[in-house]
Amino acid sequence: MQTGLGRTGELWAVQGYGVAPDVLVTAKGLSGGLYPIAAAVLGPRAGGWLQEDGWAHVSTFGGSEIGCRVAREVLRICSDPALLARVRTLSERFGAGLDAIRTRRPFLVEVRRRGLVMGLRFAHPEGGKLMTALLYQHGIWAIYAGHDPSVVQFKPGLLVDDALADEILERVDAALGMVG
Repeated sequence: MQTGLGRTGELWAVQGYGVAPDVLVTAKGLSGGLYPIAAAVLGPRAGGWLQEDGWAHVSTFGGSEIGCRVAREVLRICSDPALLARVRTLSERFGAGLDAIRTRRPFLVEVRRRGLVMGLRFAHPEGGKLMTALLYQHGIWAIYAGHDPSVVQFKPGLLVDDALADEILERVDAALGMVG
């Protein structure tokens, strides 16, 4: 769920890996976090039975007209080729900036990146936890990865402009400067 729609540079993150899932589940990102909605998108293998009996599936809380309208607008925005191209451009900008920071801050040992979903891995085994607090002090919301506390999850917004991207990189560098 954390990849959101378009955040990786593709509408659905699985598209970047050439995967065609039988079932794709989406929720919060489907409405941009604005309205409660969830959906299960079924491929032919998993959903073929609906061709025979489309009424065989019902949902107690299904049919939210407002949620569907919000989701349709989010899908329109997030599938816009210009927006997805912009995400890829931003990813390159952040990647170059973070690589430059890494040359000055050797305790930042790796920058993992798929679009605007990034992981910053630190030499210290608890580095992600430590950086969560330092980044927050500099106005950057990021959280350490629960499966690897040496990594902080770093996910700038889709609509960041170049000036804000540069400011975010400056804040990241300033936070890292507090370490040593």
